[in-house]
Amino acid sequence: MTLQNDKILLRKTLRETLCFLNSERKEAASKAACQFLIEHLENSSFKVLSFASKPFEINLWPLNRFLAKEKRLLLPKIEKDQISVYEVNSVHDLKISYGNIQEPCPTRCHKLDTFEDLSLILVPGLGFDETHHRIGHGKGHYDRFLSSFTEELKWGIGFWEQKKQRVPVEDHDLALDTVLFF
Repeated sequence: MTLQNDKILLRKTLRETLCFLNSERKEAASKAACQFLIEHLENSSFKVLSFASKPFEINLWPLNRFLAKEKRLLLPKIEKDQISVYEVNSVHDLKISYGNIQEPCPTRCHKLDTFEDLSLILVPGLGFDETHHRIGHGKGHYDRFLSSFTEELKWGIGFWEQKKQRVPVEDHDLALDTVLFF
């Protein structure tokens, strides 16, 4: 079996696992994640690149609302198959994308060209392993994007059910600084 086939099978297994998590489990994990992150970020002033949670991911909307209120929320938007980063001052400045994901509305949010105030990037994934590698949806958006960041912290965020001993890793797959499971 090839590495690509291993990734395809693991993605399928992880999607099924996430789809079968009950709502109480998801809600408890999401609440714990947001509480932990808010406690660790409330006395800082730097901007945070978060993500717009999909229905099967940890719900970071309470954190995102907190960061938006403090004018520190950055969110990604896929443009021309690349991640662009926007400052988001209100969750009302988002719109639903083609993939049914809430993304910054370019007419209401400011697109960033430089990232001086960015110190933390929260990274979603389908699964994460003990060496802080992640497996995403297979389009490579985050791998390409994260390769240009060396100083910023990169934290994976997920449910305990997403933890794997090992995920298949290719040369272009980057390890995160840490992965937080809830």
